[in-house]
Order: sequence, then structure tokens, then C-alpha cells
Amino acid sequence: MPVSDPEPATPPLNMSLGRTLLDHAIRYRRFGSFAALGARRADARRTYGAHAMHELLGRRDPAGPGWANVAGFRMRYLEAQWMRYLYREVFAEREYWFSADTTRPVILDCGSNIGMAILFFKALYPDAEITAFEPAPWACSAIDETIRANGLGDVTLHNAALAEQEGMLELYHDPNHPGSAVMSVFRERMPGETVRVPAVRLSRYVTRPVDFLKLDVEGSELPVLRELVASGAIGRIRQMVIEFHHHMSPTVDNLSECLAILEGNGFGYQLMSTPVYTPITRGQFQDVLVHAYRK
Repeated sequence: MPVSDPEPATPPLNMSLGRTLLDHAIRYRRFGSFAALGARRADARRTYGAHAMHELLGRRDPAGPGWANVAGFRMRYLEAQWMRYLYREVFAEREYWFSADTTRPVILDCGSNIGMAILFFKALYPDAEITAFEPAPWACSAIDETIRANGLGDVTLHNAALAEQEGMLELYHDPNHPGSAVMSVFRERMPGETVRVPAVRLSRYVTRPVDFLKLDVEGSELPVLRELVASGAIGRIRQMVIEFHHHMSPTVDNLSECLAILEGNGFGYQLMSTPVYTPITRGQFQDVLVHAYRK
């Protein structure tokens, strides 16, 4: 995700109101055909409609943390603007939508933030077994409140970062935006204040086949993948979506290593990316979504 805050409540100058309305209308309509959400589909559509109206009318956000209705779930959020940003990314854009051959898939949610993907997975598969990892203790507290408020079963939450070696790491964050989706153990991703957090190896938790791995760890994706390969645990993963942070350091080009790991371990993949500014300049940051599947 970009280091900057999510897009403002009012349409930016380079986007007409007509284009904004069209974009919202398309996303809103798509919820009507999103049968995979089952009983949550109507609630999910209403949530998006409410978020769209909030943006179009330029309403002010309440300050600080609060509670919101999200697809029929009660969600504890830390900042309303970031909550809407995550809802659009996860529910409206369907970045983590996957198919499983069981009604009880095993899911690893790495980089949970406030738990939006947990709610999405529980909407898709109410009986899913989810193991979630989030290094920020304040975000973990919000997730825990959401889990308890909704009586969600089979969700295990770990307040930890993921790394190649276990120990303690510095988590960089912006204390003025506790709800931000941009926190990292790499200063290049988020220069700011730090808090020490525990770090664990993901392979410890891959003890059986995993139906889906969501890996959005703000620059730690290559260390996590390397560790999965070294331990052999990658062989137990069936599908994954990796959010690769390309040009986190503007002079470092290492997307090929990520793709080579996937190719060398029996995965095919599809790529999606945020656009770059034109004219093309060197070292522009991009989020690259890698949807990987077993061949």
C-alpha cells in the first residue's frame, strides 16, 4: 500500500465527479453477483453503499477508534478512513477471493492489520480455520475485540511479525495514524517511531496443508518466502496472494526473486499492479499482487 494516507473523502482534482460516481456504481453493482458471500452479500453491498455516500457527500470522519457495521459484522476500527480503505480493497476489489474444495479451508492471514480479511474469509467460508499474524499490539487489540464481538470461532491471533529468524524486531509506525495499513520492520517503508515486537518463523505454523496464504507484510515478503522454502513448508501451501512491495527501496529490483521462488516450487501465478505515474520515472513504488496457485 502507498505510504501516503488513503485517498481523500472528496474526489481528487484529476478525477471528475462523473468518473467517481461510475466507479462506485460498478463496485456497488458487482456485490449483487458476488454469490460467494452467501448470506453476507446484501449486508456487504449496503456497507459499500454507505461508504460511497460518505465519500461523495464529503462527510467528516469521527475522530479516533470506534465500531462499524461491516458486511453484517461488528468491527472495531482505529481510524474510520483507513477502515473504509481496507473494506474497498478486501470486499469490493476482492483481492483475496479464492476457491477451495472444502467448506472448512485452512487460512493463514499474514499482516492482519485490524482484521478486515478475517471478516472477508469468514463471510466466504464461515467454518474456515484462520491463523492470523499482526505485529502492532494496538491493531491486535482491535482484532481481538472484533473476534469477541462476533463470536468468531476457529480464529487464532498471534501478535508477532514474520521473519527468517525468531527474535525481536523494531516495527516502524506513525503514532498519529494507529489505523494505518502502512507499518513495517523496514524503515524504508515507513520512517517513523518504533516499537519492539516479537518475530516468528511462519513455517512453525504450517504443519498441515494450507488452502490459502495471504501475505501482506510490508516488505517482509521475500524473507518469509525464503524461510518457507528453506524449511520445506512451502510444499504444504496450495494457493497464496502475495502483496509484493516493488521499489520499497527505489534502486532495488527483486521481484524476479519472488517469482523464481514460486516457479521453482510448482506455482503458477497472475500479476496485478497499481499504476505508475507517467512519464515513467525510475524507482517508482508499486504494489504488485501475485496470485499464486499450484500447477
